[in-house]
Amino acid sequence: MAAGAVYVGSLDGVLYVLDVATGTERWHFKTGDSVYSTPTVTGGLVYIGSFDGILYALDAASGDEQWRFETGGPIFSSPAVVDGVAYVGSADGILYALDAATGEERWRFATDVVFTSSPAVSQETVVAASGQSLYALDAGTGMERWRFEMSDVLASSPAIADGLVYVGSWDGAVYAIGSSDRNQSSDSLSPNYTSHAKSTIAMANW
Repeated sequence: MAAGAVYVGSLDGVLYVLDVATGTERWHFKTGDSVYSTPTVTGGLVYIGSFDGILYALDAASGDEQWRFETGGPIFSSPAVVDGVAYVGSADGILYALDAATGEERWRFATDVVFTSSPAVSQETVVAASGQSLYALDAGTGMERWRFEMSDVLASSPAIADGLVYVGSWDGAVYAIGSSDRNQSSDSLSPNYTSHAKSTIAMANW
């Protein structure tokens, strides 16, 4: 990561990189469409998805393109980069696992519904939401380990902590899903209620 830099995507399709102290532009990179995806900066690269359906990997200091990977639909999802693998969902209904250094595809997991939220990765498991389903996949192979069915759309990005998966749903509830709840449905739980839960779940240890 370039020291003292702010990375932000815009609906004009541009990723801007600003000096954190002055706000002056260091560089920018133009994609083919609007950028809703939050950039991920790690290992000297910045990863950004665009509505043009492409995941870009750029040099974090210079903005030089290192590689690109084209999916079959717009990318709302922010990439998760863990242990040399970039995981990102697309509106084509596929979650992709790519080599973070080269962009080479390692595996894909296909569903019938778009991925709009971002995956979470913990202990060799990738958790991602598509439609009304929450999937847990083997991080190395993409094989499904379990799924959890909700009564409404999952637009919130999940978080993982202390063996539980936390996720919000458009049914107005936030769920904490443990090992005994998996391969069931939201009818089996007593959730905490909000309005439509859209934002990413944030965890803190107090």
